[in-house]
Parts: sequence; structure tokens; C-alpha cells
Amino acid sequence: MKKTVMKKLVKFSAIAAMFLFSSLAANAQIKVGINAGAQLPMGDFKDLSKTGFGGGLSGKYMLNPNMGVGLNLGYYAFDGKDQTAELSTASDTSTASAGKTKVTIIPITANFTYYFGEGALKPYAGIDLGASIMKMKNDVFGLDSTTTKFSFAPVIGVQYSFNESLALDLNVKYNCIVGGIEKETADITYDAITGEMTGYTSTTKKSMATSLGINLGLVYSFGGK
Repeated sequence: MKKTVMKKLVKFSAIAAMFLFSSLAANAQIKVGINAGAQLPMGDFKDLSKTGFGGGLSGKYMLNPNMGVGLNLGYYAFDGKDQTAELSTASDTSTASAGKTKVTIIPITANFTYYFGEGALKPYAGIDLGASIMKMKNDVFGLDSTTTKFSFAPVIGVQYSFNESLALDLNVKYNCIVGGIEKETADITYDAITGEMTGYTSTTKKSMATSLGINLGLVYSFGGK
């Protein structure tokens, strides 16, 4: 008897859960978007890289007409600037080429967005939180590293709706990757007579990799209103 009741209870719970999920999906508004844009390096990142270009995909579940949560996936590539290394001895200082460091960034983040107003033109503000995969390559130093760092990005933008389903999206995003830039300073000493290295010390300074993104894209909405 108990087994029969339990089976009926499990079956009822499963049916109720499916009904609830279907109801939520039918009444929820979903937004999916695609965008492309430029990334302007700032701070220490600006010394390393030129302007980057790329794009991203986004998905958003609207909690109500003004608030949404979702996920972002992006890909941005930065060409490197010419770098130099300073070589110092007790009697002389010289410089040598350090090549260029190419940087690729893949942000994978969750997002929260708040939309203002209810007309065709909707300003909005939000925040992205997650991780960024950062790849650096420099052929001169043989550098080829891939790291994953915590990242966040406040964003402001505006959407203009052509109709109930399609909207144009323009936003500005301040991208921050914690510990994304590492600068190493090496102090090497040589014997004045033999020329052999007699000492080596190095220090590494980490700083945030920041860039200002300007993005333009399209957003498609479907589901309930």
C-alpha cells in the first residue's frame, strides 16, 4: 500500500513539475543577442596591446519587464605593441627588442540587467560577473600561456525596439580582469672580468587588465510578455 502511494506521489510530483516548467517557459520572455565591437585597452594593458576587436553572444531570462538575468560568451583579439627590454650593467644601459605580445580574451560571465522605461527606447545598466580565459603569446620570449582569471564588467547601454521581437542594442562596457597583467623586473649582475653571471633576482607585479568595450548588436525576443 505504501509503495503504491509513493509511486502515485512521485508521478504526481513529476507531472506537477513538468506543468510548472512548461507554464514558466510559456510565460517567460527570453532575449538572445549577438554583437560586435572594439575593445580599448586601458592602464597597464594599454602599454601592452593595441585596440582589440571581437564579438559575443548573450542569452537573458526576463524576471519581469525591467529585470533580467543571463549568460554571456565573448571572443576578443588584441595585436601587441612593440616592447623593449632595458639591459643595465654597472657601466652601461642599453635596450633590446622584446617583440610583441598577442592577447586573446574569452569572457564567460553571468549577467544582471535593469531596463528603464517601457517605450521603444530603453536605457539600461547592468553587471557581468564570471571568468575570462586569457591567452598571451610572444615569440621573442617563447611565451605561450593560458590562464583563467576572475572578471567583472559594469555596463550601460540602450536598446531600440523595431518591433516586439527585434531590437538594436548599443552598449559601453568596462571590462576588468583581476591579475590579468604581470610585469616582471629582473636584476642580473655579471663579473666585470670573466663576464659570468653572478646574481639574478626578479620581482613580478600583477595588475588588473582593463579595457573599454563599445559594442553594437541585435537582440531577438520571444516568449510571453
